[in-house]
Amino acid sequence: MKRALAAAIALMLPALAFYATAAVASGARAVLKPKPKPKSATAEL
Repeated sequence: MKRALAAAIALMLPALAFYATAAVASGARAVLKPKPKPKSATAEL
């Protein structure tokens, strides 16, 4: 059981790091651009 749990955590860590960096990036983007245009937002995606 411990090996399976460790493997699951190891697999989830990169995803958690990716989501954390994405959240920080989106937060910084929102702070830098308080009123972004819809067209530019869709173009960035």
